[in-house]
Amino acid sequence: MKKTLFTMILTLTLSVLAMGQSIVKIGSPLLVSPESSGYFMAPKWSPDGKTIAVSAENYKGIYLINYQTGEMTTLTDESAAGFGFQWSGDGNSILTTISKEENKKIKRAIVVFDRATKAMSKLSDFEFSLTGIPCWTRDYKNAFMNYSNRFQLYSRDTKSIETGTVLYVRQDRIVSRNISTKGETILGKSDERIINLVYSPDGTKVAYEIIGGPLMVMNIDGTNLVSLGAGHRACWSPDGKFVAYMVTTDDGHRYTSSDIFISSIDGKERINLSSTTDFMEMNPNWSFDGKWIAYDRLDHGKIYIQEVKY
Repeated sequence: MKKTLFTMILTLTLSVLAMGQSIVKIGSPLLVSPESSGYFMAPKWSPDGKTIAVSAENYKGIYLINYQTGEMTTLTDESAAGFGFQWSGDGNSILTTISKEENKKIKRAIVVFDRATKAMSKLSDFEFSLTGIPCWTRDYKNAFMNYSNRFQLYSRDTKSIETGTVLYVRQDRIVSRNISTKGETILGKSDERIINLVYSPDGTKVAYEIIGGPLMVMNIDGTNLVSLGAGHRACWSPDGKFVAYMVTTDDGHRYTSSDIFISSIDGKERINLSSTTDFMEMNPNWSFDGKWIAYDRLDHGKIYIQEVKY
């Protein structure tokens, strides 16, 4: 009887401890980019979890890695196409920008590459004034340029009518825009400069960085602000309860260290996922099934994945 009671108490205690440890690192990181390949960076999982899209050094091109076989194919080798690209919701295409030089000036256009055929379709003409990073709207039917000085929708379907509210960054400030009425509200403090704004999977929250300040999480109406401390380039877990990000140091000219961290969105739980002293892990991206976090290593340009459980 005493043994049975002790076993019950032990089991209950272990259960409570297990509940308290929400994120667990499983095994060691796995190399998924080919050993003989060049320098790759900025990994992003496809929605079906079968492919990791990456860019080459200096964001040249977009390449697709089958993470199980290591096979790599070229989607495009366009210069700077790898900067800020985004998968569509169905995983059938990738949104990005391409550029060309004209009269010693750079013009950019918003384009979509088909994953299967590799065909490119343009959402905009080439423009000198096209600034920012392309982003999908929530229904993936339209795109806009985040970090631009103007808001404009670029449609994949001329019959598509976008409604609702979207948050974007303009002149370093977070702007909440009602697409139907075109009304706008500025969120946050006037002395805060914002970068790297990313939506939670359900669209109810955003994570963003304050330049010279912390990584923040808040509701899309500007309420419930939480500081997660130092952090850059956040990505969300599929259930929206955690964010992964990198914590870096530099000497004013180059990075001197970088690790991947995970934090609960209330800031109460925080773990160092990579915890190395001689490598520089950067640019985390969470798989849609929640099992893997992909990242690149600045020191040698390879792509790794780390299994996690929560």
